[in-house]
Amino acid sequence: MVPKFYAIKELDGFDSDVNPHWQMVGAGTEKSVMLIDGNDLTVKVRHREIAEIVGDSVQSSGVQRRLITIKGMRKGTTFLDVSDKGLVKTRLEIGVKNRREILVSFHFVYDNAGHHTIRNSSELSEWLAVVNDMIFLPQANIYVRQGVVNDPLTINRNLGDVVRDTSDYPNIPKREHEVDLIMSRGDKASNMNVFFVNEYEYDDTPNKSDVAGIAYGKGIFIEDNIKHPLSRIPSVLAHEIAHYLGVGGASHYYKDRNIDGLMYYKARGGLRIAKVHANMMNR
Repeated sequence: MVPKFYAIKELDGFDSDVNPHWQMVGAGTEKSVMLIDGNDLTVKVRHREIAEIVGDSVQSSGVQRRLITIKGMRKGTTFLDVSDKGLVKTRLEIGVKNRREILVSFHFVYDNAGHHTIRNSSELSEWLAVVNDMIFLPQANIYVRQGVVNDPLTINRNLGDVVRDTSDYPNIPKREHEVDLIMSRGDKASNMNVFFVNEYEYDDTPNKSDVAGIAYGKGIFIEDNIKHPLSRIPSVLAHEIAHYLGVGGASHYYKDRNIDGLMYYKARGGLRIAKVHANMMNR
């Protein structure tokens, strides 16, 4: 039998869709993987200054299962080689990442005519718990720190039923660019500002809801209407933050809209980060 590595926990930084398989480990932290059909083989880390094996125990002698725990020592890439008498049978790539922190502020937008988001700041702690504990920390060693919270952020203008991005579409009536107006009210000391609005459109089809969220550099807009039942606020929020962190253009759907899509709803319910995206966000 050919030995093979498996994840022992979902959404823990293990990518089995790449060859060799890949495991993210935070510097100074530990991750465990399961080696199948390798009980009698030699397992070594190539670069012990990057990662070390701190646990290695046989779990089963029938269907061979071996639990291996790796500690990240410093930022870098190394490999866990599994060999038989010097011949490497399989390997696991280990990506050790320093913890990256970003400061994000949150604004719940109201206008002066009664239009406003249905979201409120009482939900923030629950959203951030998912973003940090289920998405970013275990899969890319990234932590989102809560900054300023404005609930409400009142805009002294009637924004209408839809917050519009009017700059690039000549068919939209000329008026002040609403996105710029709202973003000007963000916290300038934060890395990013998130604006919750009732409805947002970036094109000239205001009656067709095209997006749940969108990132403009250091600003994110998230609307109330999130169409797919598996696309929740935390996955939309993490997806848009990931654009700021370096996942740009079509690369976030680099294998079409499938399991590898960045927080796409098919990607473990909108929570999975693949190796390619983890490396873009936290190099």
